[in-house]
Amino acid sequence: MTAKNNKTYYLLILDRSGSMQTPAEMAISSFNEQLQLIKKLNRKYNDQQLLVSLYPPQQRHIL
Repeated sequence: MTAKNNKTYYLLILDRSGSMQTPAEMAISSFNEQLQLIKKLNRKYNDQQLLVSLYPPQQRHIL
């Protein structure tokens, strides 16, 4: 008998580069929609453990 995996991992990557300054509102809205979807899945599949991590890449500033 195979053990059942009851964990789902989500890695959300936040891009804070200069190219994302213009569409920032759209990026924030999309991020929030993704979180809402994960919450909905959590309610639907309450036997699953959903783990969410946020990864904000470091920016380097050259002076």
